Amino acid sequence: MKKLVTVTMLLFAALTIQAQSLIGRWKYPVEVDGEKVSLIMTFNADKTASYELQTTNVSEELGVLTFSFVVKGTYVVDGKDLTLYLNNKDCDIDFVEIQWSEALKASFKDDPEREGAIINNMRGAMENGKSKFLSSVDEVNEFNIDKITYTTLELSDDDMAVTLTRIK
Repeated sequence: MKKLVTVTMLLFAALTIQAQSLIGRWKYPVEVDGEKVSLIMTFNADKTASYELQTTNVSEELGVLTFSFVVKGTYVVDGKDLTLYLNNKDCDIDFVEIQWSEALKASFKDDPEREGAIINNMRGAMENGKSKFLSSVDEVNEFNIDKITYTTLELSDDDMAVTLTRIK
């Protein structure tokens, strides 16, 4: 019986620690220039982090395209204080998901190089938006960790409070 109680207590302790862990990917929906996008913050065990702005564009001609701008950095947690240090001089452009329209997929059969050309054109267009995004990213970001559970992360600073949701 003692063994069962001990195992149960250890399991409960492990779940409590995991529930309060900052490590993971956290999402916050936001509107930028009238467009719905997602802010995604990732915190890794090695104290590296990323700050990502992800958007999905739907077009009858192209299909569904999800891409993101990703800025990398590091973070420090001191009690309930979270400081995020970001390399706001550069970011990666990532195609998260591409679901081509049926018509476009059919055209790739006739011209296999067309898909690569379209992706390169889109990447070039996104390069133009890269500097605008980077201008909105501060190098040092300080937050208060107001609450953290397995599913939600509540952060605040002097100007606002946000609730992020853990994503897998």
